[in-house]
Amino acid sequence: MVCNADRSALTRAETCPVSCIENGIADYCGECEHGTKQCNGKVLETCGTNGEWGSGGTETCSIACVEVSDGDDHCAAVCTPGTFRCGSSMTGMPANLLQQCNEDGDDWVTVETCGSAALCDAANRECDDCVPGEYSCTGSVLRVCDATGHWAPAPSACSENTLRTCTDGVLDVKQCTICDATNAECDDCSGTNTYSCANGMLRRCDESGHWQSANNCAGATLRTCEGTSSTPKTEMCSEASLCDEANNECDVCPPGNYRCNGGDVERCNSSGQAWVPVSYCDSMGTTRECDGDSVVTGSCGPGKSCNAEGTACIDGCTPGATRCATGGGVQTCDADGNWGAASSCPFGCADGACRECMPGATECTPNGTGVRTCGTDGTWGTPTQCTFGCLAGECAACADGAVGCASGNQPRICMNGAWVNKGPACSGDTPTCEAGACVCTATKCSGDDLLVCDEGVPGLQPCLNGCVNAACAECNDDTDCDEETETCNTTTGTCVPIPPPP
Repeated sequence: MVCNADRSALTRAETCPVSCIENGIADYCGECEHGTKQCNGKVLETCGTNGEWGSGGTETCSIACVEVSDGDDHCAAVCTPGTFRCGSSMTGMPANLLQQCNEDGDDWVTVETCGSAALCDAANRECDDCVPGEYSCTGSVLRVCDATGHWAPAPSACSENTLRTCTDGVLDVKQCTICDATNAECDDCSGTNTYSCANGMLRRCDESGHWQSANNCAGATLRTCEGTSSTPKTEMCSEASLCDEANNECDVCPPGNYRCNGGDVERCNSSGQAWVPVSYCDSMGTTRECDGDSVVTGSCGPGKSCNAEGTACIDGCTPGATRCATGGGVQTCDADGNWGAASSCPFGCADGACRECMPGATECTPNGTGVRTCGTDGTWGTPTQCTFGCLAGECAACADGAVGCASGNQPRICMNGAWVNKGPACSGDTPTCEAGACVCTATKCSGDDLLVCDEGVPGLQPCLNGCVNAACAECNDDTDCDEETETCNTTTGTCVPIPPPP
């Protein structure tokens, strides 16, 4: 109301939307009603007698300032309206309750009960299906928990050297030397041109990534195993035909071959290490002579044989001479110069004498410490010494009673010189094999408790506030922390400082 021009009456000048302030001289409309309160950010302002916000006092809210549509605003007593947290039903219980602050900021309301404290995801306002990074199976399909806490198909069966596979919905975890994601298995080696030595025997990596016994000769390359070294010694022979598998050496010449040297016929000896002169003819009546650089082979002819000196063909045979008969036996020339009946040779005949052995056969040396191979000439080659002795013509792979591991997760024991599996493969809480026994490799969570790995032996340790990231959690809700300065980070299970207001 204002006084009219002649000061005879009051007229309405303005209707105040909130309050009219009497000032004695000139009244005015106030911006607020005396005593009411409103939020200005985190500051709660009180309207003073002059109708101005804040003139009646201000208060900075410690948590949040709550705006009310049909009443005075106020400071939140407990929490910021609309925010989420992971809480527990009571002190000491896991923080598996997804809770939202009510509109008045004075209480937490449970929205959903999660399967465990680790599955409560306040940041995304939901209960997760799983803990990020964990694995599980759906039938034969391996799946991994992604960063959002939901299951997704695993991109690979391998995580570095860890192999995970699914069989009928059961997850199997193995620690590998080499993890083969393509074949979903643990490999012992990689690369088909990879060789190594084990117990004095040469082995080669096959296409499936596993060791297989190998010949010492591969083309012109000779590989031999010496002592306890796992790396084979490599030597290049002058040509592939000179790589001597039986004696594990490079030959100078192919055993039994002939050549002309300055008009003289020479033969490569049985070891392949030297050329030696040969006579004109041999016990079989075969003649050899040089025609330039070529060896011409002939025969003494019917009813004739080579003399004892091997220098000429004579009628009949030389008493005491021997030759290989048709069928593999040995014939001996009698005193009258006639060939006698053939005597049998178990392994055949070579150069007028029974062979010692069948070419290519192997046997243990008489003292049982090595293995030897029969050469093409029917004689035993140079023995290969065995680290653990010889059994049935092969070097033993191990000493009886010894224990070990295969593929990083299979316990083995040595029986009769060979490795055999000792029980099932390692899995679960003890996924790795060491010294023939299944052991744990790291401390980890087992539900809400901690599975402590102590020198390979797992032991369960109860956790008061649940288990997070392979450790007992420090807290599972804010009540476990200094509520004035800290809040509980349920993802890490630790008390963290309350962030300053923005």
